[in-house]
Amino acid sequence: MRRLAFLPETAGRYRVLAAGVERTDAAADVALDITGLGSVYLGGFGFRQLAEAFRTTELTDGGLARADALFATTVEPWCAEIF
Repeated sequence: MRRLAFLPETAGRYRVLAAGVERTDAAADVALDITGLGSVYLGGFGFRQLAEAFRTTELTDGGLARADALFATTVEPWCAEIF
């Protein structure tokens, strides 16, 4: 995955739970960069869609499904400003 060198704090592994986020050395379920994570966090795309576009990689079986379930939302992204 491509790393954004100007923000080294985003490198590494993180465990994302419903209660929050923490750094970890445990094996990862999915691999992606901060831009992919931002897309999912804002609700525009799911992890499965990013994988289909080669923007994320499933590292363990079921990892994409678990990640999609964790970040699931019914709210569509929108912007009130025209730019």
